[in-house]
Amino acid sequence: MKFFWIFIQIISILNLIHCQTKCLDTFTVTCYCPNENHLINCIENQPTDDMFIDWSRFTFELRDHYSFNFINFTHLTSSTFTNFSWKFPQLNIIELNFLNGIDEIREHIFRLFDYTVNPQIYVRFTSPRNFQLADNAFTPMKYSEIIIDDIQSSPYEFNLNAFHNTTVNQFSILNTKQLQFLSSESLILNWEEISINNGSIINLNLLMESLSSDYLVKLDFSSSSIVHFPSFVNLSQLMIIDLHDNLIHEIHSSLFSNKNLVSAIDLSSNAIKRIDPNAFVQLDFLTVLNLNNNQLRTLGDENQSFLFPLKGKLRALDLANNFLHDINQIGNLSHLEVLQLSGNEIKELNESSFRNLRHLQYLDLSFNQIQSIHSSVFDHTNIKQLDLSSNLISSLQTNSFLFSLSSTLDTLLLKNSRNLLEINWFVFTKLDQLRKIDLSGVNKTDKMWLYNSNDNSSFYWNREYSLEILLNNIQFTNEDYCLSKLIFQMFNNTILFLDPNHSCNCFLFLLRNRISAQNYPICLSNQSIIDDLAKECANIDSYCSSLSTTTTTNIMTTTVKRKDDNENWKIILAIAIPLSIILILLFLIAFFLVKRRRNNETKENVEIKGGIVNILSKK
Repeated sequence: MKFFWIFIQIISILNLIHCQTKCLDTFTVTCYCPNENHLINCIENQPTDDMFIDWSRFTFELRDHYSFNFINFTHLTSSTFTNFSWKFPQLNIIELNFLNGIDEIREHIFRLFDYTVNPQIYVRFTSPRNFQLADNAFTPMKYSEIIIDDIQSSPYEFNLNAFHNTTVNQFSILNTKQLQFLSSESLILNWEEISINNGSIINLNLLMESLSSDYLVKLDFSSSSIVHFPSFVNLSQLMIIDLHDNLIHEIHSSLFSNKNLVSAIDLSSNAIKRIDPNAFVQLDFLTVLNLNNNQLRTLGDENQSFLFPLKGKLRALDLANNFLHDINQIGNLSHLEVLQLSGNEIKELNESSFRNLRHLQYLDLSFNQIQSIHSSVFDHTNIKQLDLSSNLISSLQTNSFLFSLSSTLDTLLLKNSRNLLEINWFVFTKLDQLRKIDLSGVNKTDKMWLYNSNDNSSFYWNREYSLEILLNNIQFTNEDYCLSKLIFQMFNNTILFLDPNHSCNCFLFLLRNRISAQNYPICLSNQSIIDDLAKECANIDSYCSSLSTTTTTNIMTTTVKRKDDNENWKIILAIAIPLSIILILLFLIAFFLVKRRRNNETKENVEIKGGIVNILSKK
């Protein structure tokens, strides 16, 4: 695909050339100049090992800025720019773009450049082929920028000696699959910023040893398949380090010194599992640390955390998309202003989670598993924007953790909080600076429209600015209008954000003047629908009253039923208990009478038998 776009680019340039004037025509090269702008397109007529161009033959209006496109050039030599500075003595900006072809660059290709005032020189090589660099090819010039994009040879052996003692403000190597640095002698690379992206660096240490400690300010080795975190001890002027999207697993100590001026480190999208407690101990100026999308499970013990040495320095910390559940070590970062903790495994926020974060203004806790938040967790912070989206919070009640942010919070994000079933809007009345609430995607329930004041105070939203309430991905009905009517009477100065494809009903119709114009419901643009809704919603107040009465009646009916059931049980017990006693007494009486009768019969039998015995004995 990349080759295709380069081919299209070249074809476009060639088509454009037909409309331009020849301003240089020699045996080796033909250049075309446009009529109005500063772009010059030069095409090599036939490949040659000794590219000689006499720029004194250039015939066109002279300007202070020219951009050259060199198409299909194969070799650059010390004769390629003969008489160039003589012909263009007043140039302030020189752009040299070599498209599609460079095989070889020999030494001192710009040695004939002779300017009393250094112009800004920009050099770009796009899709060079073999790209063989001779020693001192670019020395001893000063360049604003050198970009080498998509070297075709792979693996490519990069001769660092080509840039010995060369000063470059911005040096970039892009989209090279395998890059191996070579150097035959000790050298110094006076590069202020270096970027090597979207490739694979084989021997990084050789390059690091060659970079001048007095020049390098910014280093970007992102997406370069780096496995080991390099040492920056000798780079005393280095301020920005970008190593995102690599293969680093661990960060050891002794990689920095107290001479370093590093203020920002980006280590996002690696595979970091462990960071030595002393990894950043020498960095007195570090204010920004990005560890997003790694494999950290712990921040260490209180005095054995890599964050401990940064407690009075760090201002922005990104720990999103790790596996953290205990974040108490963050509470020591007293100067922290921005904190990213989304996408972790945090389940609760306790009283000490942010105990010393007095400067904290932005906190992102989205996509965690937070169920419990201590009411005083934010007591010592000054948070302006709080993101609690996609958590497991079940309710916002009058003993809210938000009250301690009453004078600072202006944005509250709770979108996609599927467990948030109960919302007491009284909580929002206590937030004096609130400007935006995002409730998009929450589960709609009857308890979504609660207003329970703990002090019976009245409220009316009479602030100068409007309150934005986002309710996207929720479908509301006429009943929601009835339930929310009181809420929107109090929060009168609001702007609602709803889905443009939301079905039309009285909720939308009666609140249409508050809905944001940028996603206004499509159905309300149909006049016939509006006319029908005007009729349907004319008696909405009576509908709401009947809805309320029905609800009350249901409650009363339930209460009556429960009362009747209680009375029935009382009657049953009143009858059953005496009846049981009577039955027991009757049973005892019957038992006594039967027993007595049996005793009498037994006595009579004994007397009869005794009489008979006496009679027989007498006989």
